Amino acid sequence: MLTSFCSRSWLRARLQDVERCTTSAARPRHARLPPPHSLCTVEQDPQSLYSYVQQGANLLVVLSPDLSEFWRDFAREFDVDFDDRGHLAIDHFSYASELDDGSHTTLLLSLADAPTPFISPATRAGPPLLYRGTTHAVGRLPLLTNILHAPSTGYSYDANGEDAPTDDLYLSGSTGGLVSALQAKNNARVSFVGSLDLFSDTFAEAQVSMSGDAASVRSGNTAFIADLTRWTFGESGLLKVDEVRHARVNDGASAELYRVGDELVYSIDVSAFQDGSWRPYLADDLQLEFTMLDPHLRLPLSASSAEPAVSTTASRFSARFQAPDRHGVFTFKVDYRRAGWSFIDEKTVVSVTPPRHDQYERFITGALPYYGGAASVSIATVGFVVLWLLQ
Repeated sequence: MLTSFCSRSWLRARLQDVERCTTSAARPRHARLPPPHSLCTVEQDPQSLYSYVQQGANLLVVLSPDLSEFWRDFAREFDVDFDDRGHLAIDHFSYASELDDGSHTTLLLSLADAPTPFISPATRAGPPLLYRGTTHAVGRLPLLTNILHAPSTGYSYDANGEDAPTDDLYLSGSTGGLVSALQAKNNARVSFVGSLDLFSDTFAEAQVSMSGDAASVRSGNTAFIADLTRWTFGESGLLKVDEVRHARVNDGASAELYRVGDELVYSIDVSAFQDGSWRPYLADDLQLEFTMLDPHLRLPLSASSAEPAVSTTASRFSARFQAPDRHGVFTFKVDYRRAGWSFIDEKTVVSVTPPRHDQYERFITGALPYYGGAASVSIATVGFVVLWLLQ
């Protein structure tokens, strides 16, 4: 894998810190920053780099407005379409006047609407971000999330162009993505950033004013980059299953074979890795499927306080149900996919069988009409025989 380097010591130091962090699973990591002033020789095509992601690699791709067609094609593999070369995000209302050259391309962006867990609550509540770079269109791929977009008053255009922007702009307002991230089905992560200056020392150390506050503070670039790199390289937004258990309610016995009509309980312990430590995962949207080809039952998994999890860093979710009146091979399935969190795909196979011959009820209330019919025929037959013999 050929990686290009740019002369930004601040970013290199932070990426080295990221590499030293321990994660739950070893995964290849690469930060690709095409240098603006040097020639970058790439030995592979976008499809081979895409295959590298399919193998489980994490990528942080930082691009400049003069990005090559190679990176444009690579981004399209993930439904991210960058604007024309040389086009920048422009906003005549939300810009940093101290750092701007008059083109209004140095945007001052609030992080209050950045999604969790990509960006931490502390960063969202902190100072705004400085951004100068290109924009991209975010497609409808369900695995793709737009983390940061242009303000409603912004648009993408050639800042050096002499012509005024027209009404048919390709990207304007919040449709112009600035930072987007994708998590593949194999939990590999790819982040796209359209600004090299976002990672610069100048922007990181610049003083900005928060809304409604006359005092100046350092920009939120440092905290934003730290959160983005942690998420991209698998150091935040992780979910793991600590334990899965299923059993009959009456005796608490776990088995691989259950009877039709058994009352069953299923529980799963889930932990979340965020802010450097494992902690209980809090959610109300987990679901359990009891399926045989198609789901026979789909039930909500609710947090269980009566049955604590095996670990203090996990939350237990459970559901109770009755085994359906259908015998065969069933699967307990929890398929949980939420933006920013690593996916959970937990499956447990069990068999559901009909009762043995000595396990059926001896008297069935629903069969009373048949019992009555058989008894009436028997009584009528005996009465007929008696009357025949007495004649």
